[in-house]
Amino acid sequence: MDGPAFEYEDLEALFIVTSLRRPSGAEFGAHVRAMTARHQRPGRFAMVMDVAKAPPPTPQHRRVQDRWLAEHHVLIANKCFGVAFIFSSPAARFVLSTMLLLRPLPCPYAVCDSRAQALGRAEAWLRAAGIVPAWSRDRSLSSRPP
Repeated sequence: MDGPAFEYEDLEALFIVTSLRRPSGAEFGAHVRAMTARHQRPGRFAMVMDVAKAPPPTPQHRRVQDRWLAEHHVLIANKCFGVAFIFSSPAARFVLSTMLLLRPLPCPYAVCDSRAQALGRAEAWLRAAGIVPAWSRDRSLSSRPP
């Protein structure tokens, strides 16, 4: 395995998670702990989940993720202004949109096709909450490749 499975960027009230490759079981466990820790910190935030380069999760990872979402439903609802998912494939965007219709997140969400679109959604959620993040003036964030 080359490099980390996940990359995290913590920018004021924005948390960006980039999935770079399929994680091992231990790496996925560390990712779940990182997500829990971010949600438990003071302050609310918007999240961008960039999975454009990642293969679909394994069935085991999906079960862990579903259990985590169920266990942390109230925490997510209280802490997260919204989650913008980035998928490069139209088919993957359709599958995720369908899954979220059947089991919605406890916060707003958007299924996006680019980093710029996802950052725009996150910025809109933050501005609606009265937060004008300094990073929103730094357009280099949106010009990074997904």
